[in-house]
Parts: sequence; C-alpha cells; structure tokens
Amino acid sequence: MKYLFIFVLIFSNMFAQNVENIKEQYKDILYLGFDVLPNKHIGTYLMINKLSKESVFADLINNNTLLFDYIFLQNKMFEQNKVVEEKLSIKSLEDTTAYRLKYIERLQNSKEFDSVMFPIVNKYLQSKNFTSNYSDKEEKVFSKDDILKIAVRFFYPSAIFNNKIQAHVCVGINGMDDFPQKRNLVLEGFIFQTILNNLDNSQYQIREYFENAKEIAATLKLSNDNKTILKRSQGVVWAIMYNSKGLWEAIVDSYKNKKNILPFTIK
Repeated sequence: MKYLFIFVLIFSNMFAQNVENIKEQYKDILYLGFDVLPNKHIGTYLMINKLSKESVFADLINNNTLLFDYIFLQNKMFEQNKVVEEKLSIKSLEDTTAYRLKYIERLQNSKEFDSVMFPIVNKYLQSKNFTSNYSDKEEKVFSKDDILKIAVRFFYPSAIFNNKIQAHVCVGINGMDDFPQKRNLVLEGFIFQTILNNLDNSQYQIREYFENAKEIAATLKLSNDNKTILKRSQGVVWAIMYNSKGLWEAIVDSYKNKKNILPFTIK
C-alpha cells in the first residue's frame, strides 16, 4: 500500500504544472532589441521568440506569437514611466544586457502581469491535461458588441499624406490607448492576432472593407484641418468596420479554433 501511494504521488506530479513556471521562460520568449537612432539615443524593439519543442509551453507561445507580442508590448507601454530613467542611462549597445535583465525581472515580479498571463497559461495547461495550481475565479464572458468595439480600434487612421488618409493595423499604434472600458490584454491580443492573420484572407474580405471605409471617410470632406480630419475619420472608419460581416466571422472562427486556451467565452 505504501508503494502504491508513492507511485500515485509520483505519477500525479508528472501531470502537475505550476502556472508560475511560465516566468522562468520569459527570458527565452522575450527578445528586447536595441538600435542606435540618428539622434544617438538607444531605441528599443520587442519580439517574441519561439520556444524549443521540449518546453511544455511551446505550443502556447509558438502558435500565438502575435497574441503574446501584443501582451508583452502593451505591458512595456504601461511600464514606460518606470523604465525611462533606465533607458536614459544607456549610452551604448554594450549597456543593454542589464536593461534586458531588469525588464524581465520587472515582469517576473509584477502581480499585474501575473493577472494577465496566468489565466491563459492555466487554460492551456488544462487543455494539455496537466493539473494546474491556479484557479480562475470567474471566466469572463464577452458579447459580439464587446468584441467589435475593441476590434474596430485596430483599424487606425494615423496620418494624412498627399491629402490621403493613411491607416494601418498595428500592435503598438492603435485606438486602444483611450479605450473607455476596463481592458483585457489577452482578449485584445487574440483580436489583434485574428485580424492580422486574416487581413488578406479572401474568405473574410477584411482589407477590402477597410479600404472602402478609408475611401468613404475621405469623400466626406470632414474638415480643412488635418488633426480634425484624423479624429473624425477614426469614428467613420470604426463605425463602418463595426458592421463588417467578415470581421466578425473571422473572430468567431478563430475563437472556435483557440477556445481551449482562451480564458474567456464569446457568446
């Protein structure tokens, strides 16, 4: 009986994972790059590395690099005030190692970042039949309206060049900065990933709808002031994209494929 108990204990531990183990992988997942800019300041950029297949988290990260690129970059933007002083202390590319380590350490010690990462890591571990030590108190539920109000903000008119409205879909420059409701970075990252993966998918015709929205905004002659034109054209483009059937279908199809790892429900 004693040996049976030991066997059961060992066997169960083989299928147990701590969500905090993901923190040990941040240094492998996150690539923080540096460039010397023309003004001789050090510019930073962020990339997501794919994990070795031996990692228990490989499928989660490697199949969702755009989602995690969004999460890590948005967190970097939230933390910007805390790192400005450290960035200014970097005089050359040789000084960047300490900066990288400090940033990763900050993520590892951030309860706020834990609250972003742990739910999706937990859901993923469950999908792999691991026993997780994490309990998500209440899984979030989002409606079509909730989803589309976020999705449209990734279609972002950002500049006027040669009297034409320039707009793009971007991980960092988008309409989420002043989003009036409580934010959910995993949901936003999922939507961003879905849009970018399907922007040129003829099944959904998202780019065609987007280009048409920009043309309509341009024909409205919204103002003779460029800043005013941009603000008003954002509203026009977002209103039109909200009614894009293909955009919603792409999100629903992507959710069906990913729902086993997503810590929320779309109703």
